[in-house]
Amino acid sequence: MSQPPLATARPTSQGAPGLLPPCSGDGSRRSARTASAIRPAVAVPNGNGEGWLAEQALPHACRLASTTGASLVLVRAAPHVPVAGDPASPLRVTVREAEAYLSVLRQRLAGEGFAVSTVALHDTALHAITHAARTSGAEIIVMSTHGRTGVGRALLGSVADEVLRHTTLPVLLVHAPAAPAAHGRGPYGRILVPLDGTALGETALVEYVEHDGALHAVTIIDGRVRLHALGNAGPLRHSLVHLPFALHRLAQRRTPAAQRLAATQVLDHVTATLDCALLTPLARHVGDRPLLLVPAGWLQSLPWSALPSCAGRSLSVTPSAALWYRAQGRIPQPSGAVSVVAGPGLPGALQEATTVAALHPNAQILHGPAATAQAVAAAMDGAHLVHIAAHAGHGHHPLFVAAVPDGHEY
Repeated sequence: MSQPPLATARPTSQGAPGLLPPCSGDGSRRSARTASAIRPAVAVPNGNGEGWLAEQALPHACRLASTTGASLVLVRAAPHVPVAGDPASPLRVTVREAEAYLSVLRQRLAGEGFAVSTVALHDTALHAITHAARTSGAEIIVMSTHGRTGVGRALLGSVADEVLRHTTLPVLLVHAPAAPAAHGRGPYGRILVPLDGTALGETALVEYVEHDGALHAVTIIDGRVRLHALGNAGPLRHSLVHLPFALHRLAQRRTPAAQRLAATQVLDHVTATLDCALLTPLARHVGDRPLLLVPAGWLQSLPWSALPSCAGRSLSVTPSAALWYRAQGRIPQPSGAVSVVAGPGLPGALQEATTVAALHPNAQILHGPAATAQAVAAAMDGAHLVHIAAHAGHGHHPLFVAAVPDGHEY
């Protein structure tokens, strides 16, 4: 009986830009390896007579591509194996063989209706896969694995393990059976998603505490509690004072160019200083996880999303960890109409509105051309809750004035 074909792996929690130092590659891998990538990316090892193993990932990549409309990027690594007297020749042959192998696969998959491109690189499997995923804009990596354990894993290593440690993309692992798997088409009928059942899950909780003028951070990650000494709080308090001034200058339309430049420099300097003091010391433990921040009183005014390590990261800020925990278990009870509005020109507005609406059954969402001033006013009339994600009108407080698609403000 063949083994179950699929095993899924979560996105790695290491290698976050701005927090973790860059990972060093493994240059010791000698066997030829192949990787393929669907715009969901696919990595396929190949070599030592195990070409069938490489292609075990392709049926699953094809199923994803056929149901999502994604393209495929097939990748093969061709490490240099020196030969005495002619070190360049093996390189040319290996890359040429890799290109020929990928060309055959590309023609076969293109004949089945898939959009396919190929990449053959003189590099290790790890570097080839991560480079191809990065440069092709891949959104998922699909690759096969031996599933070795114990001594076999320790001696031979695992390209899949290396990829998991060095990419932030989601990775789908296919546990290769003893013989090639048949192609499957159509969407997957049922998907198993194991969860750990904890409130935090993958999120890293960071609570900042000041004691006798020194700042400390308490982190809870994967159920483990750590205490981190961050140093004297005085200089950080002083730096934080300059942030509102810089942000106010940058928010004003009439700020002269010279003052705007000076404010930008202040903002960059202060956020870099705070980032270095507050988050960099925690980088080794936090990785690229979502953050739940519980700031000390004077840090609650800090715009955390402006810090470099928070850019593009899922981030929540709460005045109390206990308050956040109670809110996690609370199910909103409908007590009236709920209207959610996504205004024009605001990045992430629709995603924010959709997320909020998902918390309230039967919530009304207005976005795009439908979110006119008249429609928003009608939706607000008698509503129990109104959530508006929109730019504020110039010179007005954002809580009172919001822009809508027809050019009016409400």
